Amino acid sequence: MSAEEVIENIHFFTAGLRGPRTKPCTGLILSGVGVATRPDTPEAIRTARTEGIEWVVLHVGGEDLSTLNIETFAGLIDTLVVPVQPESGSLTEASRVIAAARNVGIDVAANTTLTANALPALVRTSRTVAKSKPTSMTFTYPFPINGNEATTAPTPARALSALQPALHVIDSAGVNARIKGLAACHLDKQAH
Repeated sequence: MSAEEVIENIHFFTAGLRGPRTKPCTGLILSGVGVATRPDTPEAIRTARTEGIEWVVLHVGGEDLSTLNIETFAGLIDTLVVPVQPESGSLTEASRVIAAARNVGIDVAANTTLTANALPALVRTSRTVAKSKPTSMTFTYPFPINGNEATTAPTPARALSALQPALHVIDSAGVNARIKGLAACHLDKQAH
């Protein structure tokens, strides 16, 4: 979307929905390739805040990590979602962004997708992330994707086996751990 389209959408879903039979949005989630480093994103968030948006979540893409200046968003966003994929080689950059966001008072939700290639490095990844103190660390089981081993979903049993020691690291660091995408029946089996 262009900068103008973003602003138009913000106005539509806030001021445009104020009426006797409609209710304006009070939250804004921004995600997409390069959205965190777009020069118009901070101004769009300021516009949203003036229109009544109460909370803002900004998703950082892997492509944003090396150039993101998080200070730009101090006081503008409530939560920053940071991708942490050990196989991408961006673990250092992700940790830098997490620490910088926490330093300016932004809650950080780190997220690791449990791809087949990520599993062997989960403990190392968790140790590195825990040092930067995100508010939470989410481990997301991917939708099954055929093809490239890097993006394929491992079996739930394999994912849980690799996840258990990583969760111990995260819990020991006082970081709120979350698991998404795995059915509760798989989690219950692992607990026994």
